[in-house]
Amino acid sequence: GVDELHRELSDFACRSAFAAGEEAGLDFFLICNLNPGGGYYRQNTKASADGRFNGESMAFGNNPTAGRDRSGLTSLLNSCCKSDHLHAGYVQNVKMAQSLLTGPNRERTKALINTYFAGGGCQLMVTVTDQKELEDAQRHPENYPDLIVRVAGWNARFIHLAPHEQKEVMNRTFYC
Repeated sequence: GVDELHRELSDFACRSAFAAGEEAGLDFFLICNLNPGGGYYRQNTKASADGRFNGESMAFGNNPTAGRDRSGLTSLLNSCCKSDHLHAGYVQNVKMAQSLLTGPNRERTKALINTYFAGGGCQLMVTVTDQKELEDAQRHPENYPDLIVRVAGWNARFIHLAPHEQKEVMNRTFYC
């Protein structure tokens, strides 16, 4: 399945980098992500089999294309830990509801995140917001000067992002 394909591709890329490094007398470790290339390459990349449309951003980081995750956060994080760990890191961007970090869900979310890292997860970049807040920030940017989101390896004020970057953040699966 997809996890095995990811493992094979990761193994190939990492071993190729190691081999190139050895030839040059260097140690190479791949950091595997498409930050911010998923937005830049979108203009010249046709539609893909995962349902991404022509010109739509590819996934930022090591994630499903925005909004294409259908199996939930636990499944996503478990899949992300299945590579052979020959790399220097994979970037995971997720968008969570505040309710996952408060009240009775806090301990469950903490356990999920701890399990992810114990299983080999390298990075977890979390934006805590909701879709309505992002939509309102697009309509009324003057009301959201300090709304910070995780883009892809960096934080940014949402209202200062390019429209395609805003769309990518908005289209990410919202875990609640």
